[in-house]
Amino acid sequence: MDWPSVSNVREVELQLLAPVRSRTTWLLVEEGTPYIPCAFCTNHFLKRWPRELEGDNRVILRVSGQRIEGRAVRVVDAEEVVAVARRSAQKYGGSRAVSAAVEAAESNVNKRPEDDAPDASYWLFRIEPR
Repeated sequence: MDWPSVSNVREVELQLLAPVRSRTTWLLVEEGTPYIPCAFCTNHFLKRWPRELEGDNRVILRVSGQRIEGRAVRVVDAEEVVAVARRSAQKYGGSRAVSAAVEAAESNVNKRPEDDAPDASYWLFRIEPR
């Protein structure tokens, strides 16, 4: 997939393989790498899929009519999260969730990954080839 060519696509379908369910979500492309953001991840009633990825991270993305198989890997590097969260603010500006995500990511830049709270409300997944 030529990710930069679809960087303006606002929404994609993200399907997990276990359990098999799909949802519509945002797509971010930073330096040619695709990412799927997830806000409000601490709300277990609204967002189950991020935790389901911990058991099986295989995904299928449907982007502009193409089906792409990959693995969703949670990003824990604060600087990478900040860069992508800023891209999210540019693309989806005006959202309180995005602004809060950028603020939270920036406040964690100097923390080590092991200091990261596992229940942070903004998670970011890099889509890697399978």
